[in-house]
Amino acid sequence: KGTVLSGKAFCNSGNPAYLALLEGGMFFQGEPNAGGKPSIVCMADTGRIRRMSTLHLNRIPENGRQLVRLEPGETLVAACMCCEASGVLIVSREGKGLHLEGQDLKAGFTPGGRLYDGMSVRNKDRAAICIPYQRGNDVLILTQNGKAVRLQETFELAPHKRGSFGAAIVRLDEGDQVLRAVRVSDAAVLLLSKEGRSLCVNLREIPTVRAAAKGVQTMS
Repeated sequence: KGTVLSGKAFCNSGNPAYLALLEGGMFFQGEPNAGGKPSIVCMADTGRIRRMSTLHLNRIPENGRQLVRLEPGETLVAACMCCEASGVLIVSREGKGLHLEGQDLKAGFTPGGRLYDGMSVRNKDRAAICIPYQRGNDVLILTQNGKAVRLQETFELAPHKRGSFGAAIVRLDEGDQVLRAVRVSDAAVLLLSKEGRSLCVNLREIPTVRAAAKGVQTMS
């Protein structure tokens, strides 16, 4: 479910959104819409996906509202905000990437709809990340073992239709998996571990690549 928060309400431990975060919910920042209509893209671990217009989300009640409906066994793992014309980059735990164009992700207007095919995954692999696909910024991909792969801004992943399998964009060591991806343009990024440890990494220390690579060690 989704809830719109004011700054003051976010600090109230009794609000449903706070409790949702404690139960494994996700918190994400809106992206500049470059003049386009804003939308939210939600994705399950199965790679199924749905884009929704935000036009009706300003009327979400305090106890939340069902944004998308999942099939039994599915888990919502990613969400991002972007304009309706923007494509998305999906990355799986095993480092496969799929670029879906905006025209293949038609926005729905009624919250609560079912997900549709996005990225197909093989065997035990699962979809993990969904971010707007936008040229002009490097993409930093982080793994469970603390490695970082920085895809150059000129890196282009050919678009495919919904339901396609991804191409390898990250080479992982045995037992490792992709955790996060973010577009970067600043000089440094701050990494935080689940145990609360932090590390500021200068992006100049992470070489850019144009093809699948193992990356460099950032946090142990």
